[in-house]
Amino acid sequence: SALVVLPPVYYPASLLPKILVRISQLVPTVDASELIRGVLTGSAWQYSMWIILLIYTTTFYTLTAKKAKWRQD
Repeated sequence: SALVVLPPVYYPASLLPKILVRISQLVPTVDASELIRGVLTGSAWQYSMWIILLIYTTTFYTLTAKKAKWRQD
């Protein structure tokens, strides 16, 4: 599954070929794993990742709320 292989949880994204890095950026867990890796290694905060995660969260929350409301009707 792409959600298991593509997010750089067990390895840095720099080890992936460039095409897989671009594809993996579409998976929401990639940004979360990179953010956690940065926190654990003490590297600089990347505000862009926080913004991306906020956008993902808002988008998926909205889609889920609409789908759930649709099913209630």
